[in-house]
Amino acid sequence: MMNMSAEPDDWGARRLEEREATRRKVRWDLVGGALLVPVAIVLVDAMTRGFAPRAGGRPVWMVIALAIGMVVVIGYAAWRTARDEDELQRRITVNSLAAVGGASVLLNLAADNLHELVHYELLRHHIFLATLVIGFAAYGWQRWRS
Repeated sequence: MMNMSAEPDDWGARRLEEREATRRKVRWDLVGGALLVPVAIVLVDAMTRGFAPRAGGRPVWMVIALAIGMVVVIGYAAWRTARDEDELQRRITVNSLAAVGGASVLLNLAADNLHELVHYELLRHHIFLATLVIGFAAYGWQRWRS
């Protein structure tokens, strides 16, 4: 029987390769931006002060510029990734972010009460790491189940 469609039979494989190429490009954009932003900020700072050694900490403008630059890079990568996701992947992502938010709220409430008793200064850092672990675990569990 003759194939009457105008597209060749490997359209699914071609579409899959296009999606993978887009994902690779977004990943490399994220890596490149994450490396370029700090290097550019440090280079601008060094050029404005004549490459002389700095006494003391970093200036406030440098920290603000770094934070804004990283938010822009991560926001761009998140936007590009979300644009190419399907409904299942979006649901998994939203559920994982909800688990991170819920864990963060509950652990911070517990830390407020616990801080009065133990006076441990790095408690907030451990809570942050715990919420990351909970988020990755929720994401991995949902991916494994689907």
